[in-house]
Amino acid sequence: MKYIASVRNKETRELTTITSEYPSKKEFAEDLRGNGYSIRFISTEDKFDADCEKWHARNDASKTYHKIMRELRKQYA
Repeated sequence: MKYIASVRNKETRELTTITSEYPSKKEFAEDLRGNGYSIRFISTEDKFDADCEKWHARNDASKTYHKIMRELRKQYA
Protein backbone atom coordinates (compact mmCIF):
# COMPACT_ATOMS: atom_id res chain seq x y z
CA MET A 1 0.00 0.00 0.00
CA LYS A 2 1.15 3.56 -0.67
CA TYR A 3 1.75 5.58 2.51
CA ILE A 4 2.70 9.21 3.11
CA ALA A 5 4.57 10.20 6.26
CA SER A 6 5.04 13.64 7.75
CA VAL A 7 8.48 13.45 9.35
CA ARG A 8 11.25 15.55 10.87
CA ASN A 9 14.90 14.84 10.15
CA LYS A 10 16.52 14.40 13.57
CA GLU A 11 19.84 15.93 12.48
CA THR A 12 18.65 18.98 10.53
CA ARG A 13 15.24 19.37 12.29
CA GLU A 14 13.74 19.89 8.81
CA LEU A 15 10.12 18.85 8.19
CA THR A 16 9.30 16.88 5.06
CA THR A 17 6.87 14.35 3.64
CA ILE A 18 7.97 10.97 2.35
CA THR A 19 5.83 8.78 0.09
CA SER A 20 6.53 5.09 -0.39
CA GLU A 21 4.98 1.67 -0.99
CA TYR A 22 5.05 -0.64 2.05
CA PRO A 23 3.07 -3.70 3.11
CA SER A 24 2.22 -2.05 6.47
CA LYS A 25 2.47 1.23 8.36
CA LYS A 26 4.58 -0.51 11.00
CA GLU A 27 7.29 -1.49 8.49
CA PHE A 28 7.26 2.00 6.98
CA ALA A 29 7.62 3.57 10.44
CA GLU A 30 10.50 1.23 11.37
CA ASP A 31 12.41 2.15 8.20
CA LEU A 32 11.81 5.86 8.70
CA ARG A 33 13.06 5.72 12.30
CA GLY A 34 16.03 3.65 11.18
CA ASN A 35 16.90 6.36 8.67
CA GLY A 36 16.97 9.13 11.27
CA TYR A 37 13.46 10.55 11.10
CA SER A 38 11.00 11.26 13.88
CA ILE A 39 7.47 10.60 12.69
CA ARG A 40 4.66 13.11 13.09
CA PHE A 41 2.07 10.85 11.42
CA ILE A 42 1.64 8.30 8.66
CA SER A 43 -1.39 8.28 6.40
CA THR A 44 -2.71 7.11 3.07
CA GLU A 45 -2.96 9.49 0.15
CA ASP A 46 -6.74 9.93 0.38
CA LYS A 47 -6.70 10.60 4.16
CA PHE A 48 -3.56 12.75 4.33
CA ASP A 49 -5.25 16.16 4.55
CA ALA A 50 -7.69 15.05 7.26
CA ASP A 51 -4.92 13.37 9.26
CA CYS A 52 -2.77 16.49 8.94
CA GLU A 53 -5.60 18.62 10.36
CA LYS A 54 -6.08 16.12 13.22
CA TRP A 55 -2.37 16.23 14.02
CA HIS A 56 -2.37 20.03 14.14
CA ALA A 57 -5.48 20.08 16.36
CA ARG A 58 -3.90 17.62 18.82
CA ASN A 59 -0.62 19.55 18.75
CA ASP A 60 -2.38 22.85 19.49
CA ALA A 61 -4.33 21.25 22.35
CA SER A 62 -1.11 19.83 23.81
CA LYS A 63 0.64 23.20 23.61
CA THR A 64 -2.28 24.90 25.37
CA TYR A 65 -2.35 22.26 28.10
CA HIS A 66 1.40 22.56 28.77
CA LYS A 67 1.23 26.35 28.78
CA ILE A 68 -1.53 26.29 31.42
CA MET A 69 0.39 23.75 33.52
CA ARG A 70 3.55 25.92 33.44
CA GLU A 71 1.55 28.94 34.55
CA LEU A 72 -0.06 26.97 37.39
CA ARG A 73 3.32 25.68 38.58
CA LYS A 74 4.69 29.23 38.65
CA GLN A 75 1.62 30.47 40.50
CA TYR A 76 1.77 27.80 43.22
CA ALA A 77 5.54 27.45 43.51
